[in-house]
Amino acid sequence: MSKFCKKCSAALEEGAGFCESCGAPVLVAEKTEPAVRAVETAKKSASGNKLLLGIGGGIVGLVLIGVAASFLTGAPATPSESSLSALLNADDGFKRRTVCLGNFQYDHNVASINADDQNSQQWFGILVDAGLYSAPQFVTTGGWYSRDLVQYTPTDKGKQAIKNGKLCFAQGVVLDKVTYGEVQKIQTKSYATADYTYHFLNADEWTKRPEAKMFAADVFDQETMTGKLVVERADKDWMISNIPAENFSVLVAAREMTQTKADSSSTGFLAGLTNLFSGLGGNPLIGKWRNDISGDVLEFTANKMIASRGVFDVSYEIDGNKVKVSNKEGASTLMRIDKNHMTFVEGNLFYKFTLIDN
Repeated sequence: MSKFCKKCSAALEEGAGFCESCGAPVLVAEKTEPAVRAVETAKKSASGNKLLLGIGGGIVGLVLIGVAASFLTGAPATPSESSLSALLNADDGFKRRTVCLGNFQYDHNVASINADDQNSQQWFGILVDAGLYSAPQFVTTGGWYSRDLVQYTPTDKGKQAIKNGKLCFAQGVVLDKVTYGEVQKIQTKSYATADYTYHFLNADEWTKRPEAKMFAADVFDQETMTGKLVVERADKDWMISNIPAENFSVLVAAREMTQTKADSSSTGFLAGLTNLFSGLGGNPLIGKWRNDISGDVLEFTANKMIASRGVFDVSYEIDGNKVKVSNKEGASTLMRIDKNHMTFVEGNLFYKFTLIDN
């Protein structure tokens, strides 16, 4: 007979020490089927124990009903808060987006800022006080177009915090609450949306300073931080899906549409749409962006870049939060997106934009 986890009611493998769905340990007591124990108790019980037997039998019945409902609906148990936290913290892309800042080009050995960029200087002043960068050096470039620059060099502590061009400030996240949507079966996989609240795991002390919260309020000054994603399961284990949560309803709608059509063309449409979304990370660059200093606006559409000096045909290569933008002539620029901020470097100049419309 099959055995089931006491915590999530998922089916257990023979001799399993832990539940593969939620990670709960399999207690020794679980090695005897609840229904079998109830029958044996009934045989041995005296008439004075009938009330106790009735209560126990009711509990066993409820457990078995819950397990049966799970099998009838075909919905595998979704990950617990701790299990989903572990999945997210094992995802380098998620950690870079969530616990690392991309509001500046941190992968340069020396960060050079225009002398008139007071906002960036104040930000680096916070990082200097935190011991991540050394005190600034003031230099003037040579040549026919000289510029006054302020340069900051990362300390050893700062270099340890810099990963893939971002400044990381915590070890990961801890999920406080997860709410799942209905588990959907699409072709050979199960999917579910997950709305969650979280806090940072072992965040650096400097992130708690009022100045840091003022400059990065969307990261450091949130009482409750929230997120949404899609999880998927092909065999036994749940994993983070590449399908953006905002696109998941489209995939479900396509599945429902094909269920009302018996012709093979609709099935082919679903397969094509599923393949499309399974590899889609979305283009985070699409939208309008304003330069934090000059106020100039750049707009990116599906295949064009719209700027004050004209409209240009472009193509994109997307790698997580990095987007390589290329024009017809083959010239390209690497953009980095961190939530509502976009940065890039041209020559020795650093540019920072803020999303104004998406």
